Amino acid sequence: MGVQLRSRTITANLTVMADSRYLTLEEAAAYLRISPRFLRSETGANHVTAARVGKRLLFVVEDLDDYVRARRPGRVDEPPSSTD
Repeated sequence: MGVQLRSRTITANLTVMADSRYLTLEEAAAYLRISPRFLRSETGANHVTAARVGKRLLFVVEDLDDYVRARRPGRVDEPPSSTD
């Protein structure tokens, strides 16, 4: 699957990918809007979870969302404690 720069094509491809629970390396990179090479690097560093099926890496959409959430600036690991 080639990612084209026209926004209509990207939107259509992301809609199709969102319907699938598992994404290939190329699909997952397009979903995150990063290069497949960088995603492979992040996977090798155990920053992103992937399953190897034969020669392919497969990514779960929820894991990709967790990866992005974990890297947001100002993220809070625990809910704030209530002080009365």
